[in-house]
Amino acid sequence: MSGKSIDADQRLTLDVDKLTTDLASLVTGMVKPLVDILWFTWRMKLLSGRRGVGILYAYMLLGLGFLRAISPDFGHLASEEQELEGTFRFMHSRLRTHAESIAFFGGGSREKAMVEAKFMKLLNHSKVLLRKQWLYGIVDDFVTKQLPHNVTWGLSLLYALEHKGDRALTSTQGELAHALRFLASVVSQSFIAFGDILELHKKFLELSGGINRIFELEEILRVAQKDTPVPSSAITAASDEIIEFHEVDIVTPSQKLLARKLSCSVVQGKSLLLTGPNGTGKSSVFRVLRDLWPAFSGRVTKPSEGMFHVPQSPYTSLGTLRDQIIYPLSREEAEMKILSLYSNRSSAPELLDDHLKTVLVNVRLVYLLEREGWDSTPNWEDVLSLGEQQRLGMARLFFHHPKFGILDECTNATSVDVEEHLYRLATNMGITVITSSQRPALIPFHSVELKLIDGEGNWELCEIQH
Repeated sequence: MSGKSIDADQRLTLDVDKLTTDLASLVTGMVKPLVDILWFTWRMKLLSGRRGVGILYAYMLLGLGFLRAISPDFGHLASEEQELEGTFRFMHSRLRTHAESIAFFGGGSREKAMVEAKFMKLLNHSKVLLRKQWLYGIVDDFVTKQLPHNVTWGLSLLYALEHKGDRALTSTQGELAHALRFLASVVSQSFIAFGDILELHKKFLELSGGINRIFELEEILRVAQKDTPVPSSAITAASDEIIEFHEVDIVTPSQKLLARKLSCSVVQGKSLLLTGPNGTGKSSVFRVLRDLWPAFSGRVTKPSEGMFHVPQSPYTSLGTLRDQIIYPLSREEAEMKILSLYSNRSSAPELLDDHLKTVLVNVRLVYLLEREGWDSTPNWEDVLSLGEQQRLGMARLFFHHPKFGILDECTNATSVDVEEHLYRLATNMGITVITSSQRPALIPFHSVELKLIDGEGNWELCEIQH
């Protein structure tokens, strides 16, 4: 879904919260006015008969039709406001993520102008929405609270004219006055309930905007979770000893062909080096291998387990230094893994920490342990340089010790001597690597080179002569 801007954080937090709150209040808002209208309709029928009820309902229906006719599209306006809020929020989140790079470029003024442009667009829309709500509220109050006095007067007059009794008697006058006051109260309460019903109509319109945004999010998630249809000719097979592509087309989600009929195999002990210009699809081969993209033709053979991917962009998880190395395992899972490797049944936490310290020494990051300790939880992305983060990614590879390591230019921020040291370690540990890189220094650590010549699907496979 990389081509879509869906402001998911806004929809998952504020939009869902607002929608559920409005829905919860809608239940009581619907029940009370309906009960009130039924109750006061019955009382009205006792006081003024069917004609009075007919006059009351005729006014209500006419008022409802008039208000619906002049009502703005609050649903669309509310949905658009939430979308603009999401965009404005995303601008701040993006600014915080890339603050240092922006500062190095001196782009503060430019970023400020873009943020303020989004804010002004949101502000202007909010003003338009508030103005329409204010004008609509004036008309709504007039129809539901002011004009009903005339209806009350008319119904009172009708009741007085049809009242049977000697109006010269004081008792009759008192009875009539009491009945008219009660009638006025019934009509007034009926219109209050009627106004609540009209207010519900407005809430429904605004609610529809929020429902549409959540529905759109559900549709996007459904599409993202749905398995992409793969032609019957595409086959994925399992083999613990080999990774093989046989006449596989590498196709992007936008249907661009990056490699045509790709065929190559990697057996244990013979590493593969992927080379080629930027944009030719080197990382795309790894996406297909990791099932992030489907294979549309041919056959992909790979181990069901024993593969570990280290992506091009380093990732530091939330947690301690220990968590960075054992990721994506939890501490308990890592301790179980270490216990299965060592026959010594001493304390699992001590075994794990000793093993992790050895890994840090191997990737030349043991000073992090001395500086931070095992249990500190700083923001590792800020604490570590790009090269340190990439070495931490290689530390994960060495900890998990897979049969095959899939390395997507994951050491390009380290020095050449450190990079050679890391690949020498992988070779000595018996890890067969498939590497995407453009550094000539890595050629001696691989047996086969796969060259992606261009982005038109052309490729070349050759043995590396040592």
